[in-house]
Amino acid sequence: MSAGKILVVDDERKMRETLRAILEQEGYEVLLAQDGEHAVKVCDASVSVVITDAKMPNMDGTELLRHLGRTYPDVPGIMITAFDSSKLAVEAMKAGARDYFSKPFDPERVLIVVRKIVEHQRVLTENARLKGRLGRRFDVKEIVGDSPEMREIIHLVTDVASTPSSVLIEGDSGTGKELIARALHFLGKRRNQPFLTVNCAAIPDTLLEAELFGYRKGSFTDAIRDKPGRFEEADGGTLFLDEIGDMSLALQAKILRVLQEKEFTKIGDVQPIRVDVRIIAATNKNLPEEIRRARFREDLYYRINVISIKVPTLLQRIEDLPDLVEFFLRKFNFAMGRQIEGLTEEAMALLTRHPWPGNVRELENVIERAVILTKGQTVQAETIRDSLPLRRGREPRGVDEFIDEFCNGDDSYANAVEAFERRLIAKALKSSGGALSKAARQLNISRHALRYRMQKLAMQATEEEKL
Repeated sequence: MSAGKILVVDDERKMRETLRAILEQEGYEVLLAQDGEHAVKVCDASVSVVITDAKMPNMDGTELLRHLGRTYPDVPGIMITAFDSSKLAVEAMKAGARDYFSKPFDPERVLIVVRKIVEHQRVLTENARLKGRLGRRFDVKEIVGDSPEMREIIHLVTDVASTPSSVLIEGDSGTGKELIARALHFLGKRRNQPFLTVNCAAIPDTLLEAELFGYRKGSFTDAIRDKPGRFEEADGGTLFLDEIGDMSLALQAKILRVLQEKEFTKIGDVQPIRVDVRIIAATNKNLPEEIRRARFREDLYYRINVISIKVPTLLQRIEDLPDLVEFFLRKFNFAMGRQIEGLTEEAMALLTRHPWPGNVRELENVIERAVILTKGQTVQAETIRDSLPLRRGREPRGVDEFIDEFCNGDDSYANAVEAFERRLIAKALKSSGGALSKAARQLNISRHALRYRMQKLAMQATEEEKL
């Protein structure tokens, strides 16, 4: 994969070939043009940087940069000249050049300038892509759900989005922690600055430090060029440290220093770099327990936990399931050009009964697969059954007996599912003495979810006596 596309413009063939050799050795794709008019023909929006000679026949470098600036305003330029003149330097900068140096030039300096510009353009492009994708449709309403738990999260996100405070988002995998992190960024004052993500669990610890802080060329065997880290790239914006609980203690100490001092040092460098970065961290671990086991620094915990957001599991907000299903249906209908209208009652009942160990991410995958497999306009129960992952382990005691009773009777599938759910709830209510909170804990759902299911089944709290 190319590190970037560079257009080299010079009327001297030797100079063109020299620059091509230098740049191609660093992994860049190089286009060559012998003058300004040729450059205009070969340049397009995929070019990362234009390196042009100042003095050329027909169209000089200043004219070329002005012309390209009107057609491709996002393509930066570098001016090279044999005449070291302050007046020419000013003209070059006015024409849109990002940098200017004279012949004979230092190849390493050329590479440093090109790397810096290409990396800056990459960050801007990625940020523009995210803002374009999220800015058109991102709204706090995109955090789907009307359960009390989600309403509380939405209010909190809205209140703290514009603050500079660090935020810790806690919740199981697949609950939507990154979506909340993006909401905090794009609804806040830093929305026009970079939002970068680092998954601390996905990168080996030996590489994570380089990813976060960057390094200087030659600082280790594979450091063939300078590389900026995520903290440097996110300056002025937000850095989302996903699964921070998996970070080593040594690296935690360095993160703490950045939070305290607002500066860091690249690997192989001695000069600290100051940054203004808002930290949003997320974890699926119990950090207080990790602190007790000496696996997470207590001082870092208090630094990142200025604002705490706890994201419920899908089971704890099961009343949001119909809204989530509708949201994902719309999403995949649009992506695949389908017009699926909804699910049958039996199909929805299957989703309601599923334990959702993978939370909202698992539901999204199930609906995507169901949209692919559905032939008509309605998702059938069989399609959902085929789309759900296999549940391992023995069924709870009594299930086989219930199935035998159902198969030997005349009840419909939906009635059987409803009857089984009613029995589960009634038994939990009986053993808890009618206490909803205790019954909800036994069922491993929230009190609000239990109330929701009871309302759907037209059950009263006294129905535990009817078991």
